Amino acid sequence: MEATIRLIKQDELLELLELYKHLNKEDPELENDDRLKTMWEQMYNDPDMHYVVADVNGELVASCVLVVIQNLTRNARPYALIENVVTHSDHRRKGFGNAVLSKH
Repeated sequence: MEATIRLIKQDELLELLELYKHLNKEDPELENDDRLKTMWEQMYNDPDMHYVVADVNGELVASCVLVVIQNLTRNARPYALIENVVTHSDHRRKGFGNAVLSKH
């Protein structure tokens, strides 16, 4: 199974939220309302926040979030945090998680 590793598209929020159900099953489902849409728009348009996804035939099967943080140490070189690494339970152990982590 071949995956395309890419940045998320703005209209893929609902697919991302479905994928997140495989990360923390106990998390409450977010309401798809104006507040969520505003939050997603801000996050999506943040130049320092990147959502990397693995797409298999139009389905998001893995993702991670990379946030670049400005820094006043190390000669002012920024650093990054990686969070919310998840692979759909039906697609684990196929290298998709490693692939999204290796994108940037």
